[in-house]
Parts: sequence; C-alpha cells; structure tokens
Amino acid sequence: MAYEVYLGGCALYGVSTVEESASRGVTEHDGIGSGAFAIPQNAGLKNWSIRLELTQQNLGQEGWRRASEVLDELRDLLKNKNEQRLVIISDRQKLSKPVLLRDLKYETSYQGVYSVTLSLIEYIKGQVRASGVPSVTRPGTRPKAPDTFKALNTYDASQTAQGNTVSNPDTGVTNVYTDVDIGKVINPVGLKDDAIVRVIREDANSAFITEQQKEQAAITGVMASAYEEYESLLGAE
Repeated sequence: MAYEVYLGGCALYGVSTVEESASRGVTEHDGIGSGAFAIPQNAGLKNWSIRLELTQQNLGQEGWRRASEVLDELRDLLKNKNEQRLVIISDRQKLSKPVLLRDLKYETSYQGVYSVTLSLIEYIKGQVRASGVPSVTRPGTRPKAPDTFKALNTYDASQTAQGNTVSNPDTGVTNVYTDVDIGKVINPVGLKDDAIVRVIREDANSAFITEQQKEQAAITGVMASAYEEYESLLGAE
C-alpha cells in the first residue's frame, strides 16, 4: 500500500508500514467469594509506528531527499517539545492529528540506505475542567474562629487590642493572660512576641479579668462601703 506521510514540515518518503494502536488500563480485583472482576480505566492516547527507508542517492522514489537531510529534520523534531501535525494519506484512510515524536530509531541496511522507525503519540493539550464538576458535601460543622491571638508586644501598655497589659480604670485590675496549652494564668511580662494567649473579657469596654478577680473586687467594694459607714457613725457620736 502506498502512503503519503507528513510530520510537521517534514515530508517522508519510502514509507512501508503504518501501525496505529490504542489501549486503556484495566484493574483486576478478586471479589471475596464472587470470583475475579475487572474495572476499566480511561482510554489511553493513540500511538503510531511508522517504518520507512531513506537513501543517500536518488533511486527514483517520489518526493526523494537525501537521507541525511531527513534525519536531521527528524532529530530537530525530537528535540522540539512542541506538538507536530501528522498527516497520513493512503487508499484506506486520511488522518490528520497533533502528535509528539516519542522515539526515533534508524540503522544502516547497507551503504547509503537507512531503515528508520518513528514512534509517535497523540498530543492533547492539558486543561482544567471549569464546568460540570460535581459538588461534594463537606462532612461535619463549619469551623469556628479560635478565641486566641498572638501577643504582638507584651511591653506596650497602650494597645489593648493586641493583648497587651492594661488596667481597668474602674477596678484597677490588669488583663489576665491564660496559657492555651495548660490553661493557667501567666505573667504577661514573661510573654514573648507572637506568643499565643487567651484573654478573658469583662465587659464591652475591653477590660479583661477573671471571675475570681471579679469576686475579690466586689468584696473590696463592700468592705470599703462598710468602713465609710462606720466612720460616719463615729463622727455622729
């Protein structure tokens, strides 16, 4: 059968055989108690194997060129990583496909005559599917933001939003820093920059004290009121 073959800008002559193949993977499993079964994978890329004979001297072949020139072009195509257009015309088929030259083999049959085999693979440009992708329901509940933050500067007493020490103007109580790992109150002076801490909020004015300190402040207030009342009674006598 006569073939007319072009690979990119390289015209091939002396083509004797064109083989086309396609395959796909099949995974075999052994079902428990039910025998073996197979799961087909996606179809693989098509492959072509082309055999031809090139000569250094013109022996009357149609489209003849020196074998050295054709082999140089094929070597350049092998180095080039861009796809090439494969065109095959014969009595039974007309084919035009983008391909990559995977392998080039040639040997000297006798002086000035080369037996050449080309291995080609179908080229498909990689792309990301943007539509028609099925959604997946995420298990569990929506995560909540942690109630901890990083202490940016433990020695700056002016920026309460970053977790630095500050006194409540009403109670005079300093913010309470709690170690995230052990859950104990820690001295803010010993904190390093970017340390993870938890701060307890007292009210909407961003003052931070513990329940124990709240109770102590309340007792102190009651005692102060009682002392003032006692002084007023002494003064009345």
